Amino acid sequence: MRVPKSIESLYSFGIKGLQSSLRREGYSLGKLETILKPGTDDRVETFLSWSSVNSWGEKVDSLEVKVTIRRDTEGLFLEVSTRGGVPMGDPLRLVKRESNLKPGTFRYYILDPYSPPYQETLCEKVYYLSGVCEFVSRSILQSHRVLYRQQRKGKKDRYYFGIKEIPREKTKYRKSHYRGKITPFWERYEYLREEKETRFIEYCVGNGFSEGIISPEVEREIILDYCKHTGRKTLPKRQNLYSWRRVSHHRRKLR
Repeated sequence: MRVPKSIESLYSFGIKGLQSSLRREGYSLGKLETILKPGTDDRVETFLSWSSVNSWGEKVDSLEVKVTIRRDTEGLFLEVSTRGGVPMGDPLRLVKRESNLKPGTFRYYILDPYSPPYQETLCEKVYYLSGVCEFVSRSILQSHRVLYRQQRKGKKDRYYFGIKEIPREKTKYRKSHYRGKITPFWERYEYLREEKETRFIEYCVGNGFSEGIISPEVEREIILDYCKHTGRKTLPKRQNLYSWRRVSHHRRKLR
């Protein structure tokens, strides 16, 4: 079976996408619990589609599936199939849980069909694995070593280049302070910006790009942090870099 490069490259759907598709047809999962009768042939069908394009914007692949929602005595479940009706794996059971943020409201999850019976594992998304032509949970992806791009990077790359800042456009309508205190959103926004800048400076200093810019004392402290975060036990041998620059400088003077 051909293993995908990363989880981001897979087609996927979850409760959020399913709810959006149902709203276009005037339904919701909560409403379906009342109108679908268990033990009957009642059903609601919706369609989901995906496509991928290359760097020139040309469509190179696409997928369209039919999701049939039914109800039995245990609750709602999904039957995923091709548009022609060919089943794509076993039915997916939906589980209803009360929200921790808003008591009295409920959220839906997908029950991992591969979880053991004594340990109920819930997920919000399932991913299309082309090798088996099914939508599977992340537990199956992990068994095939299909990971997020971030997880495939080395320890150093994850630390120095793994921070995702909050986009500037998302701060347009957000308040930075309320009643004289910084808001949690803005505090997080500032923290990510400062942390990304701090790690970038540490990376540059640790790789020898800071000669003559900062004092030797500060440079040494930053290099110690660089060694701690990269697992190095000794300081980088910077004298070779300095001597090479001195030789180059003298060669230019001799010309």
